[in-house]
Amino acid sequence: MVNPNNTKCQVLGRYLLSNDSTQSDTPVESSKASDVESDEDVEVNLKKTHHDFLNFQDYYNEIGCKDKLIIVTQSDTPVESSKASDVESDEDVEVNLKKTHYDFLNFQDYYNEIGCKDKLIIALQDYESFPCSILNEFLLILHEYLVTLPFILILGVSTSPSIIHSTLNYDVISTMKIHTFYNQPSIESLNLITDNIILNNKFPLILHHTILEFLIDNFLFYDFSLHTFMKGVKICILKHISMNNINALCYNIMNQTLTKQMINANMLNEIKELDSVAKLSIKKLDSNGVVKYSIELFEFITNMYSSLQCLFALVYDLPNNPLGKQLRDIYCIVLSEKVFVESSTFKQCLQLIQFISKQELLEKRLPLAQEISGWCS
Repeated sequence: MVNPNNTKCQVLGRYLLSNDSTQSDTPVESSKASDVESDEDVEVNLKKTHHDFLNFQDYYNEIGCKDKLIIVTQSDTPVESSKASDVESDEDVEVNLKKTHYDFLNFQDYYNEIGCKDKLIIALQDYESFPCSILNEFLLILHEYLVTLPFILILGVSTSPSIIHSTLNYDVISTMKIHTFYNQPSIESLNLITDNIILNNKFPLILHHTILEFLIDNFLFYDFSLHTFMKGVKICILKHISMNNINALCYNIMNQTLTKQMINANMLNEIKELDSVAKLSIKKLDSNGVVKYSIELFEFITNMYSSLQCLFALVYDLPNNPLGKQLRDIYCIVLSEKVFVESSTFKQCLQLIQFISKQELLEKRLPLAQEISGWCS
């Protein structure tokens, strides 16, 4: 916690508690916590006229203060307002903000000064991730300024529009005129991303089935956020590439742009130490051999994804869906099995396929041929 003897903190407290909007020399008293004598807190109550973060930011940088600032909201939840630090600081300044301190006056003056006639659009993405108390207070404040500041609020809801009525109070909803419009369901967007991007021979790496299952489960059971899902995929790619030098060659392998000039001696030694390469029992492996095997690897990956597409076209509508309803389900099951064709699940699918009529198989043939031709092009 903050040390009241710290000169910078005392100066900072004098600035925030000044009687006017400018800097003052009025000293501020610091008090120790009553329950724990070792915790020394400085609680600063901001007045409405003093809530000018632009001036405060300039002053904070001017005095060179490095202390972490913690803003305590009405729900007493600490929110860090400074840059994240690897080592937690012992000196924190706690500032109590109340509803009356959220001031739109400065913004209203600026809006009137520039003579803007356009409506102000506020977009809140991932509506479900916002605390209900903060949303209720924020919308009530917007309503108070609706006459002078014409707002249009866009809420990004991933689950169902009914969540708005379940999270907002009646007095808040009564001030709103709600219009609902729909985008493509997030689950359908997820299917497009997995089928056309991740499970594709142009994707720079093959995700392990446990990683893909984790990302999908997090999407389905938490927030339905495509942004969070794609961020997780990007982290996986960056983590894989940063592990060693040869992992950076995955992009060139999957795009068939790998040349022997890209492979130096250190990379060649790392490739030889890979378990998958050691199983090939190659006596002498040079850069030309690496390029040759990379082409064979790309062809194998392409054939694997094409086989998955064919299998999916045959089994996605089987009774009880033994291999799942989506391509990603089949992908995870196939990779989780040591020998998939010998698994009981695959044998069950073969038995069910035998009961499909000839006409149904012929109907599946056309989209299947189009899918294969798309992969081969």
